[in-house]
Amino acid sequence: MRVLFVSTYDAHGGAARAAYRLYQGISRIDTARLVVKHSTSENPDIVTAGGKQLSPWERRRLRLASLLGRQVRPVLPPQLSAPPQEAESGDLAREITAFAPDVVHLHWICNDFLSLEELARLRQPVLWTLHDSWPFTGGCHVPLDCLRFQDACGSCPLLGSCAEHDWSRQLHGKKRDCYAALSLTVVAPSRWLAARARSSSLLGSARIEVIPNGLDVSRFRPLDKLMAREILGLPKDRKLMLFGGMSSTTDPNKGFDLLLQALSGMPERGGDAGLVVFGASGGELPADFPVPVHFLGTLHDDATLALAYSAADVMVVPSRQEAFCQTASEALACGVPVVCFGSSGLFDVVHHGVDGYAAQPFEPADLLRGILWALDPARSGELSRNARAKAVGKFSLEVVAAQYHELYEQIMTNRQG
Repeated sequence: MRVLFVSTYDAHGGAARAAYRLYQGISRIDTARLVVKHSTSENPDIVTAGGKQLSPWERRRLRLASLLGRQVRPVLPPQLSAPPQEAESGDLAREITAFAPDVVHLHWICNDFLSLEELARLRQPVLWTLHDSWPFTGGCHVPLDCLRFQDACGSCPLLGSCAEHDWSRQLHGKKRDCYAALSLTVVAPSRWLAARARSSSLLGSARIEVIPNGLDVSRFRPLDKLMAREILGLPKDRKLMLFGGMSSTTDPNKGFDLLLQALSGMPERGGDAGLVVFGASGGELPADFPVPVHFLGTLHDDATLALAYSAADVMVVPSRQEAFCQTASEALACGVPVVCFGSSGLFDVVHHGVDGYAAQPFEPADLLRGILWALDPARSGELSRNARAKAVGKFSLEVVAAQYHELYEQIMTNRQG
């Protein structure tokens, strides 16, 4: 089996890390290649897809078409992404010709990597792993309470639009035409995201399976807590909560405002735990933050992430919406219980009362109740053992890669039949 993985990044962000890890796991079973637009992993086996090889005249013509297209495209808020014009797309066709895959496996492909025109020309079976909602919406990654993707988008609240046939409706239509040309199978990392995709007008008729994101449980494993704190320069004399991720304190979806509300009640409840934050800098917090805060900055490798998880007594994930949440599964693998809101993809990661606490969405008081519950020394040992067992049995790369390999085989059998 020859599988071509396609992802905008190989190491930048959770979606990229999920794709890269799966690529590593599948490479032990099948022949795999990972094609990206931007590579930061320093892995020489990763292929970077550059621009198409065009004549100067063709490049000028397509560049002009691209510029004209951008002139009619609205200025988009950061919550929305537009696919690139074909002239700006990476040359995936060249890599497909060179590798001759049986299956093309798409991951997160935004930020001007793969145009819908090039996607529609794929003749191999396509498997698309969802890392957010963009593949089935009119451009947004996190629709929150908006359900207009179930119809055809339009009147987009993120655009502040009242027009039914706005930019989001137009992109939705282009995706519909593109997907109609594909032999498409979809994987969602959680039952919640799968249900959203099934309810969408774009992917509702596709085959949709649920396979969680995998991780290397030999890298993400419990380490000595005091040693981890010593290496990271963290205090050894108090309980520590961990919070983090990309743009952890500035992305509204990550729920830092809800965490702040929850922790404001900790002093009066007798809690004296400190908060460890990664993925943010110290200048982003109010001066009167209710608990001691320690900043680790951006963590770039799995070894440092495993140290951060192992140094903590509890991982707090106050996100409003998550497709899956790898920081939660990574924490569990390191034997650290997770406190979150009982919503979205986190349902499949955290088992309430067994390896963490799922608070009522989105009630800060119950989030604090869960944090204090998880910090209770009387239950910390059992929670830690349950967390590790969950991760090894459900999220280990070997388990997840085997599920994907079986799906590849089914896709090829159905195609040949």
